[in-house]
Amino acid sequence: MRPDPRPAVSFYRSHVAHVRVRPHPHRFSYAVPLICVDIDRLDDAGKLPPIFSVGAFNLMSFKPSDHGARGARPLREHVEALVRNGGVTSGLERIELVCMPRVLGSAFNPLSVFYCWSPAGLAAVVYEVRNTFGERHSYVMRVEAGGGGSLAPHECDKLFYVSPFMDMALRYRFLATAPGETLNLKIKYRESFRPFAPSVLRESCADWFELDADSVLLGWGDGRRETVRFAPPPASEPTASPAPR
Repeated sequence: MRPDPRPAVSFYRSHVAHVRVRPHPHRFSYAVPLICVDIDRLDDAGKLPPIFSVGAFNLMSFKPSDHGARGARPLREHVEALVRNGGVTSGLERIELVCMPRVLGSAFNPLSVFYCWSPAGLAAVVYEVRNTFGERHSYVMRVEAGGGGSLAPHECDKLFYVSPFMDMALRYRFLATAPGETLNLKIKYRESFRPFAPSVLRESCADWFELDADSVLLGWGDGRRETVRFAPPPASEPTASPAPR
């Protein structure tokens, strides 16, 4: 693999928003930390900063077995098998996982996203969804570059039970950017037998807080990558010994 100047782990200060328009309009948002981890460089990711660890307790941490095959096989092997079954045959040069970190050992990740890079660019995105019963399902999406640094919108039918408030006969529409200095993801849904409204087809993934005729299942809004640096304390200057008397 070619050397990559990107860090092994990045931290994003982000907001998550949920919007519903039926039966009564309602929306709420809250701030969350997100991390972007290069799954091939976990040893490097765990070396800094001091408040973050891989596979160990800390203020924030990442546990590989929280994702993928739950430790039954390595994350890369699991993701490669998913994208290969999804029709992506080119080798993956880099796989980045965006998720919420464990905080003081507690994990909550209803959605984790694997960004799968081939030598030619971003080849696939894997949306790993969990429900409250501890079950999980992965939606594998082949993607193409869109305008303005965004990915081309992509859609799929809902195949996995998530909530009693959402029917199974739904269709998801994803609007996203790849991880960079900012990160945006917007997931819309509608009944599978209805097309998305023209306004939704034209919108940007950054427009996640607009209330329109469709419901926003989830939006990671305008996540800003944080530079976390911890400088060692300055070395103390040697103290001169008192002159003998």
